[in-house]
Amino acid sequence: MTKAYTSARLNSKYAFTYGKIEIRAQIPTGIGTWPALWLLGQNITENGGFWASNYGSTPWPNCGEIDIMEHWGHNQDFIQSALHNPSSYGGTIYHGGLYINEASTSFHTYVMEWTPVDIRFYVDGINYYNYNPVEKNADNWPYDNPMYLLLNTAIEPSINQTNFTQSDLIIDYIRVYDAELLSNETEAKPSVTWYYNKQLDDFASNHNYKNTSYTLYNLSGQILYQGFLGADNQTINSELLNVGIYLLELTKTGKSEVLKVIKF
Repeated sequence: MTKAYTSARLNSKYAFTYGKIEIRAQIPTGIGTWPALWLLGQNITENGGFWASNYGSTPWPNCGEIDIMEHWGHNQDFIQSALHNPSSYGGTIYHGGLYINEASTSFHTYVMEWTPVDIRFYVDGINYYNYNPVEKNADNWPYDNPMYLLLNTAIEPSINQTNFTQSDLIIDYIRVYDAELLSNETEAKPSVTWYYNKQLDDFASNHNYKNTSYTLYNLSGQILYQGFLGADNQTINSELLNVGIYLLELTKTGKSEVLKVIKF
């Protein structure tokens, strides 16, 4: 039977690797509606896709897919995040979700944080699912290449033409914190280095940063810690940090550099 509705989506013309996406949205309601906020690998071979002509080399699911948020009208107020890749796709086993109040009548903030170590999902500040394969390979971790954002509302065959007329996907804002761009925003054009847990804790002694001022930021640009590394062996304690990507700005004799820090 011919339907009176069709699916629609917007594809971004910006792709990035690692960082954070924050989307404040009010999502559609009604049995048969299927809105989603998600990412696809820039290298997907998709006929007519914006990136296909210059980057298309890899079919789905090998290119990787990250579903920041999905919602099905037949299960009102349940939102889910999921990962699709060669090790599990379609009805993937890599997913997690929870019920929230008034998903379709109030705005909620959906967040994905993506690092080389793991991918974490939040709604309104609540962390409800993390993806972190112990042994990463091409089958379970195609997430080390640029990806781009998609917003869509799909219409399922169960849509009721008698009772359903319309329902909007309303986006208040989308914020993309590209870790690479954020690490290069200082005038000094800083070098970029990765540090992990213990290395941050004994940073001063191992890397000889003496008499240096430091500022630690999250990917939203908020200052978390500030201090000064004197002549003795001091540490920048990472124990209180949540898992994620941070930026450490170091200033000495008027020169600054910014290092990427991963806590896992």
